[in-house]
Amino acid sequence: MTAESSAATDLTGTVITYTVIYVPTPEFAGEAPYGLAVIETPAGERQMVRVGGVTEHPLSIGGGVVYDHEDTHGAVYRAA
Repeated sequence: MTAESSAATDLTGTVITYTVIYVPTPEFAGEAPYGLAVIETPAGERQMVRVGGVTEHPLSIGGGVVYDHEDTHGAVYRAA
């Protein structure tokens, strides 16, 4: 199982730590700003996930995230 498919199967999580990317690598240029967050799933697993929509819905430590969709780079979550 890949990290992306594993992340997509755990549909919710709690933010442990995060950063917001404003100056992305070329592959993600059209998506900035976006978040990278370490989340803890309800099963107790920790995963690093990409979080979209951080301008409209800012991330916070202890806040929730939920799986939103899959794109060419893998799973994308959003703040809950």
